[in-house]
This record gives sequence, structure tokens and C-alpha cells, in this order.
Amino acid sequence: MALTKFKVLRLDKIIGVYLIVVFGISMYFLYTLYNVLNMIVTDSSEVLIFTVKSLSLIILAFVAFGVYLSTQSKKSVIFLVGVIFIIFSTILNYINLYYIYHWSFEMLDRMLYVSGLYFMFRYMMMFERKAKKVTVVKENYASDNMLVKQ
Repeated sequence: MALTKFKVLRLDKIIGVYLIVVFGISMYFLYTLYNVLNMIVTDSSEVLIFTVKSLSLIILAFVAFGVYLSTQSKKSVIFLVGVIFIIFSTILNYINLYYIYHWSFEMLDRMLYVSGLYFMFRYMMMFERKAKKVTVVKENYASDNMLVKQ
């Protein structure tokens, strides 16, 4: 839904370069984490799932940030906040799984995840409400008599 609002051609060149730099830095961090997890975790499928999940979150954050920079509306801010909450929730989940487990991290992880879902659903409701308002019914009347519909 948000990808339709992301207009690459409408972006300013400075914003486009900024988005590419941020995407490149995040991909470098993902590559570094991948190498560290390859040494720690023995199961290669778990590392692959970690990589795919993290890559999809990076792409989602890239799209959310691009939509925000191109439209700068209330809807785009709500979408960006929801994505950020889900990313922070995922980071806390990774800390719980691979570094140190603490019940407060787990609680904060779930609270951030639920808050992120709330903002995502709120964005979708705003998206649907806007789509319903745009619908216009046009009727054609061939004769001068407005009461006769053809």
C-alpha cells in the first residue's frame, strides 16, 4: 500500500542520495551481523531466516522513510512510526535471543511490537478512508430531462 506513494522520480536529488547512503550503511551493518552470527550460530537456516527478516525490515524502513520524505503528511508519519516500533521490537528480540535474556526486554519487545501494529493498522485505516472518499459516481443524461436516466 505504501509503495504506491513512494515516487522515486519526485524525490529531490539530495534526498535520493541521502536515502541511498542510509540504505548502504544499513546493508553494511546487516552484512557485519550476518558474519558474526555465522560464527556464533551453528544452524545455517537460522542465520538465513535472520538475514531475510532483517533485509525485509530494512527495505520496509527504506520505503517508509522515502514515503515520508516525498509526501511529509500525517499518514506517512504514522507509517514511519509504526515501522520504527517494529524494527526496535525486532532488535530487542535479537538481543534476547543471541546476547542476554531478561524479562524486561521481552516485555518491552512485545509492547513495541503491539504499538507498531497499532500504528500500521491506523495507517491502513487512513489509507482506506481516503480511497473511499475519492470514489465519485458519474451519471450520463442524454436528454434535457434530468429525471430520465439512460
